[in-house]
Amino acid sequence: MKKEELEIRMGEIKSERGRIVTNFAYIENLIKMACSLHYLGKIDQKFMSEVLEDDYFNFGLLTHIFQKVLTKNPSFEFPIGKLFELSKHRNIIAHAQIKAYHENGEVTDIRFYHGGERKEIGPIFSRYDELSKEIREKLNLFPGVEQTLISL
Repeated sequence: MKKEELEIRMGEIKSERGRIVTNFAYIENLIKMACSLHYLGKIDQKFMSEVLEDDYFNFGLLTHIFQKVLTKNPSFEFPIGKLFELSKHRNIIAHAQIKAYHENGEVTDIRFYHGGERKEIGPIFSRYDELSKEIREKLNLFPGVEQTLISL
């Protein structure tokens, strides 16, 4: 891979990272909306910003609260395991090093390096997109969320 090709590919990977972080923030917001609807009966921006978006209120805690919401709404089927998998892929994408691997002085491969392992980039992006689509579709069906999104 020539230097110009490497620069283009690295730019594409960085752009994809930005897209995925933005997408994940949207999913987090849908979960916050579902929690607000469950506990307050409405989307309350003050509750969402002062409580659910507090610096100490991380995604793990939000997911834990959301699991409680799901147990109180048994008719709403949600693939919580896929949400955990999505979060795992998002973390790899957001935090992994991007490494170029060389052979005979030429770049032969670009991969994420995370947790002491080389990880192929394409399959991680593809799986993230697949999971994200399913999760967004499900969250949009949470009672009250779709109507709120329409009115925004």
